[in-house]
Amino acid sequence: MRALLAITCGTVGATFVTAAAITTLLFAFAGHAGELALAAFVVAEWSLAFGFVFLVIAFLAHAGGVLEPINPGTEDPLDV
Repeated sequence: MRALLAITCGTVGATFVTAAAITTLLFAFAGHAGELALAAFVVAEWSLAFGFVFLVIAFLAHAGGVLEPINPGTEDPLDV
């Protein structure tokens, strides 16, 4: 199937888009469009929750000075 899509579509990105479109249409024609929409909603919800938690952790780490240099006044011995 991947070879057929690659021959039909050309690039890898176009192959992914075509495969997603075919899968979506097959779900809709089989009468499972509601389940596909629910799955997409759940994936989006989890992705947003993960992104929010990552943002909070990164913000707290920056506020706590995690990325600050330990000895800012010393020179690097390799720069001599």
